[in-house]
Amino acid sequence: MLRTGRAVVMSVAWLGLVAGAAQAQPSISLSGSVFAAGPDFATDVHNDAWDFSNVDDLSPFPDEQLGWTTSAQARSGGRGVFLNNGRFQATTDTSAGNKVSLLFRGGAGLVNNGRTGAFDHMAIPTSRYGKLAVKMRLTNPGPPPNQLMAIWYHRTYGGSDEANQSGLVLWGNPRNGWALYILDLPTLQYVTTDGSLQSGQLASPLGGTPRPWHLQSLARGFELRAQGTAGYSVPVEIDWVRLTARDGAGAATMNINYANCTSTYTLRITDAEGVPFNVARGAASGSGSIAFNYGVLAPGAYQASLSCNNGTSSSQAFTINAPPQVTVIDPDESGGADFATDVLGNPWDMADPADVPALNDVVNPGLVNDAGQPALQGTGTSSGDPQVTLLNGGSALINTRRYRHLTFTLTLDTPFGLDGNLGQGSLTRVLWGSQSGMDASTMTATNDLLIWPGRNTYTVDLSTLTAANQGLETECPFCPTLPWLNHSVRFFRLDPHEATIGVTFRLAGVKLAALDEVAAGGTFNVRYGFNDADTGSTYTAQFFLDGDRDPSGGLVQVGTQNNVQRGAALTFPFNTNGVAPGEYFVYVRIVENRGGLQEVRGAYSSGKLRVYSASSSLPRLTVSAPAAGASVPTPFTITGCAYDEGNTSGINMDEVSVLAIAGPDVSGPQAGSTQVLGFGGSLGTRSFPTSCPSASGAFANSGFSFNGVYALSQGSWTLRVLARSTISGQFTVRDVPITVVTAAGAPSNFSASASGNTVTVSFGAPTSGPQVGGYIVEASQNSQFSPAAFQVFVPSPGTYSGAVASGTYYFRAVSLEPIGARIAPSPAVLVTVGPQPPSPPGPPTLSLAQAAANPVTLNWSPGAGGPPTNYTLYAGTSPGASNLAVAPMGGATSISATAPVGVTIYVRVVATNAGGAATSNEVSFTVAPPVVPGPPTLAPPSVSGSNVTLSWSPPTSGTAPTGYTLLARMPGSAAIVAALPVTGTSVTLPAPPGTYVVSVVAGNGAGTSAESNAVTVVVP
Repeated sequence: MLRTGRAVVMSVAWLGLVAGAAQAQPSISLSGSVFAAGPDFATDVHNDAWDFSNVDDLSPFPDEQLGWTTSAQARSGGRGVFLNNGRFQATTDTSAGNKVSLLFRGGAGLVNNGRTGAFDHMAIPTSRYGKLAVKMRLTNPGPPPNQLMAIWYHRTYGGSDEANQSGLVLWGNPRNGWALYILDLPTLQYVTTDGSLQSGQLASPLGGTPRPWHLQSLARGFELRAQGTAGYSVPVEIDWVRLTARDGAGAATMNINYANCTSTYTLRITDAEGVPFNVARGAASGSGSIAFNYGVLAPGAYQASLSCNNGTSSSQAFTINAPPQVTVIDPDESGGADFATDVLGNPWDMADPADVPALNDVVNPGLVNDAGQPALQGTGTSSGDPQVTLLNGGSALINTRRYRHLTFTLTLDTPFGLDGNLGQGSLTRVLWGSQSGMDASTMTATNDLLIWPGRNTYTVDLSTLTAANQGLETECPFCPTLPWLNHSVRFFRLDPHEATIGVTFRLAGVKLAALDEVAAGGTFNVRYGFNDADTGSTYTAQFFLDGDRDPSGGLVQVGTQNNVQRGAALTFPFNTNGVAPGEYFVYVRIVENRGGLQEVRGAYSSGKLRVYSASSSLPRLTVSAPAAGASVPTPFTITGCAYDEGNTSGINMDEVSVLAIAGPDVSGPQAGSTQVLGFGGSLGTRSFPTSCPSASGAFANSGFSFNGVYALSQGSWTLRVLARSTISGQFTVRDVPITVVTAAGAPSNFSASASGNTVTVSFGAPTSGPQVGGYIVEASQNSQFSPAAFQVFVPSPGTYSGAVASGTYYFRAVSLEPIGARIAPSPAVLVTVGPQPPSPPGPPTLSLAQAAANPVTLNWSPGAGGPPTNYTLYAGTSPGASNLAVAPMGGATSISATAPVGVTIYVRVVATNAGGAATSNEVSFTVAPPVVPGPPTLAPPSVSGSNVTLSWSPPTSGTAPTGYTLLARMPGSAAIVAALPVTGTSVTLPAPPGTYVVSVVAGNGAGTSAESNAVTVVVP
């Protein structure tokens, strides 16, 4: 009976085992295989995901990127130091105060520009976006109390009640390796390692009362802190950050149906790099459905699986579609028509000395090449206020109603700073005046504009700045605060910085522009571009007008383009028939169709398009004297009138400008040398002169007459007179050919040269003209000779020498009448006195040392010319592009780095020194995808006490490994009892007594090799 009973018991046990083995495993199915990308603040609002592919993914304010071992580099060269191959990469210093600032909140009392939450249309709408996801890797993070932090600011720097308008949440402990960190900002709940939810702690980053995320409609600043334990230096890498819609309405939801799942479930998502994320955990009883907010995932390919108490389901693949990324190129905030080009006949492009009529508190000025663009280079003095005057009085006027968007590029090679050591250095101001002089009592100054290290471009709409909105400086009690609009500006100045330690700046591409504009009924070419990581899609472009930048307020569609192709510079000819005159933002929407999926993304233009009525504002221009073909003495008088035919009242004319073009009867483009003679008359409320009748015979205050006295050298000239209408923006041109028959008595053959600080000038007597009573030799640091650096009277022509302080000067000689009055100056000569700048470098020679596989090695050597002091490497995905890297290399002449595989990359190197810059040849290469390595060869082990030393030879086939894994088993068992990642080809480690069978596998980006030979290790 006992035997029988035992047999029965064993049968029951075996039946139980069989039944358990046959139990069904969990299974899942998804509500689709391809899903539209979820909402994402940076993608939707800035048209640029926080994927760290470009420097605009980080706040430009260096004080918001502190706590890293590379923070000092960022303060001197810009935020690009944190970016590498599409990821944020940095190592924490030991302060536990590291910051990753994603949205700069701007400042109260500053002239904000660029991508900043100070502007409502660039801030975060907290009701729409409230769920944060960060894919991040930390390497050996410190122990608790380290916690992740998310910080938001509802006010700008220095804004009202700033300390009580921000919040900070402490959430989760950063763990070793890649992980996806998910946080619901309003509830402070975050996803833990196992997928369950815990609650974070709300605090204040500024010491005030913490403000929850959703209690203000806009968050103006946003930052993360990745490591919080002092004393630890931790490598941190961030792949992407998403701020998506919260669970529920508005969220991107995927339904995951499951069956045969008992007790609890854990939802796991694995990305294309093989990194698993536990994203949800809950109770399960058999079958059910999980609503997963996949907006926390960046576009790409994924696998979903469900782990239950009774097993894990098979993986189900799905793809999140990459939405089109749209950019509107034109119209844009830098505008259209340029004041200096239109009115002065010479753009402020820093290509010739006439662009800057006056410099103050600047030493060693000169024209250089900055990243391929002409630039004015200079160094501020210890007074800390270098001044670049672009318009220095005279008859020239800026019509502020038309020209209002200021754009300039400024390069600073000195670390960012607002402290006393820099003398409040990293600040720029713009100043203008309407009076006959230029000093503190007549000049209106903008408030401070923060400027960033390295080379950056800034755009400011001057018409928006007032004392009331803190756009104009009010600290000076006697300084005017005249708004830009509706004032006749004769003086215009830009102060590059306020540093007092001799900071060198390079100023380039200054443009004072009107809005982009088109006459009603005319055609404006809207330029736009979009890219998309997907293939096999078709695209439709839709075009809209909007008075603001809020699509919910109503968009008016004005056109469609079907079957458009991805590209960086596409064009839509927008015909404005039926469009009412006004100012509009242009909104471009791209509709992507990928199979049955439709993805829609759009972008606003950064600036407005002005549609004006041409028929009602046609400028008229009459030149009364001189007559065409006349012979005139010098100086001579130009008279005439200008008015707006379509408007019978109001000051509707912008300006009248007068150019003199060398040559007889010039027509069409300016062919000969050109002199800007200036402006006649001024805008004012006065009766229209009866000597200039209109077609309708009655005008009041609709124009003005002009009467100017000008001098030209003897010869044939064409006077080109231009009048522009304020209303339409159109202009009328009159060309008047004349011959100047009497030359002013200017000194002849003037020359000037310097040897060190000794300057020698030489000139002869005038070849014609009135009797000369002597000469003045004078010098100035601007071409207008106002003020003069010095003046010396000499009685007769000849050669003269003398000592002059170091600097760059214009020299000339002026002939005088016997009574001392000036007759005429010679042409000016620009001379650099004192030590000469070095010769600019020649183009370097760039070559590929190794590019078949990673790491890629490039070498370069200097070209002819002066020795370079620095090299900068530019890398992009098309010729001339730099979308992958802009890397300062110092004096290095080679680089070895990991490059994206399967992508053709174009690289060039720019050499620079104080004399200029030169660009190398461009090379291109494509790194082939890696191949799975072959198996390594494991050598016999060495055992010393409890320490085991193992070594192996690398594989002889496949792509080189990036790492190895040691596998240990018990003799006779296939089960792996230990797996140890190793980076080298040997390791020594302690082991408990026993006998082990050990093998090794190699791995790289393509996969893992077969196992090596096995060796037996006996530990006594």
